[in-house]
Amino acid sequence: MNRHRQTVLFIAIVTGTFGFARGEHAALADQPSRPNIVFLLADDLGWADSTVYGSKFYETPNLERLAKRGMAFTNAYSASPLCSPTRASIITGQYPGRLRLTTPSCHLPRVVLDPTVPDTAKPDFHVTIPGTRTRLPNEYVTVAEVLKTAGYRTGFFGKWHLGREPYLPEKQGFDVVVGGRHHPGPPGGYFAPWPIDTIPPSPKGAHIDDVITTEAIKFLKGNDKKPFFLNLWFYSVHAPFEGKQALIEKYRRKAKLNPDDPQTNPVMGAMIEVLDNNVGRVLDTLERLKILDNTLIIFTSDNGGNNYSFVAGVEATNNAPLRGGKAHIYEGGHRVPLIASWRGKIAEGVQSKALVTSVDYFPTLLGIIGKPQPKGQVCDGQSIWPVLQGGKSDPSRSIFCHFPHGPPAKGSVLI
Repeated sequence: MNRHRQTVLFIAIVTGTFGFARGEHAALADQPSRPNIVFLLADDLGWADSTVYGSKFYETPNLERLAKRGMAFTNAYSASPLCSPTRASIITGQYPGRLRLTTPSCHLPRVVLDPTVPDTAKPDFHVTIPGTRTRLPNEYVTVAEVLKTAGYRTGFFGKWHLGREPYLPEKQGFDVVVGGRHHPGPPGGYFAPWPIDTIPPSPKGAHIDDVITTEAIKFLKGNDKKPFFLNLWFYSVHAPFEGKQALIEKYRRKAKLNPDDPQTNPVMGAMIEVLDNNVGRVLDTLERLKILDNTLIIFTSDNGGNNYSFVAGVEATNNAPLRGGKAHIYEGGHRVPLIASWRGKIAEGVQSKALVTSVDYFPTLLGIIGKPQPKGQVCDGQSIWPVLQGGKSDPSRSIFCHFPHGPPAKGSVLI
């Protein structure tokens, strides 16, 4: 094979009989024009990593609670099997391939805004690998910026990983930012202190997701009289693999009771329980503030579960029955959990087989509030509002995952 100017493209195209009716905006009969919006994003939480999707090892009563109040999707996908590309797709409505941001390189010091394809391949590789942006350019109009024009108060809490200064959430439409920097995982680890000035000083040993959730709850309490857009993008359950010791011991005992379960990592069990507890804190706050009925909640993950890292000889998680995991375009790499809830607007306790991808959130949210797409900016997604309302689907729908990079060997280290 000639190694000159040959580019490897790992592409997954998923088709299904459960798509969405095309159209810029779905009909929104008798609904508030400006609901509150809470977008909860987990990091590296696999499709099978909760009881909603069949896990027997992890304990996620609050995700169960959310699913009982809304719709859980069984065919939801991230636009990439890695985090930064998916995060960019969520806030722009564009596929990572169109954005030219296809790897999680946004923490690196080097600024690359116009990536190229090299003329030759590496000596030990048979194809050339395209470059990637290392920042999401501020020129893109984000969903937060559009919602601000509709009078929303916008808040970002947690992992950003879309660039360093000046490529930060406060430059992309967010009024309040906690965390929101370049770090690919929790800065310095999950437990305080942290080398970051956008997270409040906390007692030594405090868990970072507990702290950012507390700050997010303050945001909710301060905006309960006007529409808000809360993005709570948890650091959990990304590496480093660290958990609260009492919870680790709990899951270590549980793993001994069911050694044949494909999921037996006690540290991951502890990490997922912290994530679930903080989802519950948000739900409790919305109930106490009596604003749950006018709040759309979306919970999902940025890619599939990490099944190539090991903790004490046990793989971080297991995505069975799906093949592969994070960084692979097999199902395990980019099929993710998705739960949507809006009391009185979305049917409760329903499971949907509709095909969804992360570029769909942008047009869905804009359609719900009656805002048009930004002029001059392509949107690759389709509104999922018709499916959330129980409407008919488009049987011709296909979704696209462009990942022009070689996946890691099992056991290798990848951000």
